[in-house]
Amino acid sequence: MHLVATNLWTWVRVIFFEESVMYSHLINAFSNGSTSHENKNTSTSESITIDGTLLGYVYTGLVEYSVIGATVMFIVWNNMKYINHHKICRDYKEHRKINFNNISYGILLGLVFLASTIVVLVMYKDLEGKHEELAAAITFCATNLAQVNFLRRVYIT
Repeated sequence: MHLVATNLWTWVRVIFFEESVMYSHLINAFSNGSTSHENKNTSTSESITIDGTLLGYVYTGLVEYSVIGATVMFIVWNNMKYINHHKICRDYKEHRKINFNNISYGILLGLVFLASTIVVLVMYKDLEGKHEELAAAITFCATNLAQVNFLRRVYIT
């Protein structure tokens, strides 16, 4: 239960942080009739910006990990009562063998997909920073379609 509460608190804390930054931006934008985005009295939460950097992806991953982790830990915690009623280990008279013939192919394919995804994200952020949104979108969509098409061909045939 402690892990569930910790993951949920991490999720809530990130949401409160984002809302406080948004609230301070709104207050600064509409105070004194000015629409300037400059703020001379910066606080600690305003000095940490997540807009336009790769840190935004980290925060998104943190929120998703927290919610998924809380869900998994709740399911595990909820099903702990069933362990005592069933025998945990089964007695096998023979040893089971696992076939590891194609494991190198799967690891290599996974690493290639991970590397290509990271390269495309870096290219996307670089092109977006240079205000070339169309080129960034085309690069991202073309790579995404190529990966999906390759996976369909590998797993269907």
